[in-house]
Amino acid sequence: MLEPERLKKVTAALVSRSPSAKERLLQDSKRLKGEKRKADDKINRLFEGVEDGHIELTPMFRKRQAKHEQDRDQLIRLIALNERQLDQPIKPIAQSSLDAFSKAMRAQITGGSTAFRKAYLHQFIDRIDVGEDEIRISGSDLALMAAAQQKNTAEPVVPTFAQGWCARQDSNL
Repeated sequence: MLEPERLKKVTAALVSRSPSAKERLLQDSKRLKGEKRKADDKINRLFEGVEDGHIELTPMFRKRQAKHEQDRDQLIRLIALNERQLDQPIKPIAQSSLDAFSKAMRAQITGGSTAFRKAYLHQFIDRIDVGEDEIRISGSDLALMAAAQQKNTAEPVVPTFAQGWCARQDSNL
């Protein structure tokens, strides 16, 4: 995942992204927001049915409610991802920066604290599929590229979702 040559291919593909890709992202965003509105409407109709006395709170109702809420949550995640992709500035990255990033990340992942390693793996890995013949690890190329664009890769910035305080002495005073 952090090989300099792979990073170079990923960043080159993202940089060469055409204006039609942005248009496609805008269309996807509009479609996803429409689907979210429909999911919200379904949930609201279920609760209106309960409030009006047409639907009883049975296990089947709870199962359908959970399914609709799960679908809505997935749509919210997809909308956020889509908006991040639209907002993400895509600039070419020098090979020396990719090499430095790769080296720094490997050092942190293999020798850093457990909390640090977990935080960074959660930032880059979205899904792990285990099959009979292969293990496929997938994640956001944009997240990887954004991290590679950081200036000081020897001490990468802790992602906002990482718990805990900054390591500097004066940061917690």
